[in-house]
Amino acid sequence: MTKPQLIRLIHIAKSKLSLDDETYRAKLEAAVGKTSCTAMTHGELQTVYQSFQDAGFNG
Repeated sequence: MTKPQLIRLIHIAKSKLSLDDETYRAKLEAAVGKTSCTAMTHGELQTVYQSFQDAGFNG
């Protein structure tokens, strides 16, 4: 999966999990220490995506 695809899926997960922006950014920071997907490496995005899957997102 490409970086733009992962970012898209993460944003879909944010919506499906009903996360407000503050909670979403806190989850990003807890997962990889960054609060913006565009600043993340491909590996970090995969980690974030997996954490959203673990939280119940199945996309």
